Amino acid sequence: MRFITRVLSVVATTAVLFTAPILARAEAKLDTAAAVKSIAPFVNADTLVVMHADVAQVDLDAFQKWASGIAEMTEKDAAKREKNVKEMSDGIVKAKEFVTNFQKAGGHDVFFVVNLGEGGRPLGLMVVPVPAGGDAKAIQEMGTKLHKDSAEKKGDAAAAEAAGVASAIINDAVVFVDTKEELDAVKAIKPADNAIIAPALDAAANSAVQVVLTPSDNARNMAAGALSQSPLGGMVQPELLQTISWISLGANSPPNNSISLRIQSPDATSANKLNGVLTFFIGAMAQQPNVKKEVIAALTPKVDGDHHTILLSAEQVNNLIKMSAEASKGADSAEPTPAPAGN
Repeated sequence: MRFITRVLSVVATTAVLFTAPILARAEAKLDTAAAVKSIAPFVNADTLVVMHADVAQVDLDAFQKWASGIAEMTEKDAAKREKNVKEMSDGIVKAKEFVTNFQKAGGHDVFFVVNLGEGGRPLGLMVVPVPAGGDAKAIQEMGTKLHKDSAEKKGDAAAAEAAGVASAIINDAVVFVDTKEELDAVKAIKPADNAIIAPALDAAANSAVQVVLTPSDNARNMAAGALSQSPLGGMVQPELLQTISWISLGANSPPNNSISLRIQSPDATSANKLNGVLTFFIGAMAQQPNVKKEVIAALTPKVDGDHHTILLSAEQVNNLIKMSAEASKGADSAEPTPAPAGN
């Protein structure tokens, strides 16, 4: 789906606006009830993904310092590294202006929601709740400009043109999608209670960013069909999908760039069944060359009754990034294996 690709691109290239800088600190616990209420008009039983970020927790300077350090570790070429840092610095200046104006207009929370539509086609939308006294029109204009500028930068004239008609103010929120057709689909959503969204968000409520996967029976059936046709079909049975009720990821970044992951199962029996498969794949990972014991230890989930958890501290996150960078540099510098001599 083009929207998801664009969202990921926007998050990557303008992370200073919504996600990456927000990861800079987590000072306030998410009000789960308020969050669920904000997106209620746009969710139903087939809501697959909900992501939330709090713009009020932006610390652009901390993000810039952290990202510069990452660039130092991951980019060997000094000229490219300097270019990347300069582009980021320029982006920070623009982002500070954007965030200031966004907050002046009443912008605070940003949600990304993905629903499964007809025929299993995903419908993705960005939702910005507007509190009483906020300027919804100003937020809509800012978001539309961001969307349009991003499309023009990529040379996507059609997407840039569509940006002007791909947003609307609905139920005290500004909604952004990719096309007018998607906007029509959003307006046609029949809201329904999704009881698993609240506990999934609450599991990561102490983080600055929450990303939750809430698979419905329809989603599981689709995944089972795809799994049966994949190389994993012989190793992972479709029934295993029933052992996962929801998955919740919480993240913070500089200076407390921690990550938490919880995989919730219906019961302890299901969790133990899932644990057997996870143990198998972690064991297979451990057999790969250049994978350090510290990585395996950090990524091995702990099972506790009806759920699994992975908790990565700031030190572990930084070490994982450093080890990944070193492995990448090692791979780049390795001499190619000579071709075997012909007979």
